[in-house]
Amino acid sequence: MTRIELSLTAPDLPRDTVGARPKTIYLAGERYARIEQFADLTSDTKNLIIVSEPDIWLVDAVHKTVSHSVNHGPDLTVHNPILGPDGPEELFPLEYGREVDFFKASASRLPPQELHGTRCDVRQMILHGYRLRLYVDSRRQIPVEMEAVKDGEFVLRVRYDSYRTDLPLDSSLFEPPNGLTVVEASD
Repeated sequence: MTRIELSLTAPDLPRDTVGARPKTIYLAGERYARIEQFADLTSDTKNLIIVSEPDIWLVDAVHKTVSHSVNHGPDLTVHNPILGPDGPEELFPLEYGREVDFFKASASRLPPQELHGTRCDVRQMILHGYRLRLYVDSRRQIPVEMEAVKDGEFVLRVRYDSYRTDLPLDSSLFEPPNGLTVVEASD
């Protein structure tokens, strides 16, 4: 299991919004994902997206409700694309938890740099007007930061505050919390 704590910076994401607060992502294999996002600017209450393919739950911690839907396929693999649906199809495999492998397979190597006090290996890829850079801790081989620029304009920065792999599987993370009202999504 992998646990990633990250913060996003983007031109359309003001620092004083919920989306700019840190997020935590848990990933396990190709079937499981959990995303924890703060529900508001000041509390520790977190909304959840939980995927245990084919089941998907959206947990609204403020209203104490869970929306449940079922992925009817054909692809029952969890995907967590960093650029989302707006990026080119070739960048869809650039996913949280798979950043290092993606860049190793398809990006050029730049000279090492120090970033946030960490010596980093740097990889860069240029595709369809995007310039993507991944900074990887040279010693631990985990992401430190990823930056996306499109047509010379800054698009996104992902700062990895913590990145832990090979954790034991905690299957309870991929189940909805008990005691909440479940609403089934209509198909």
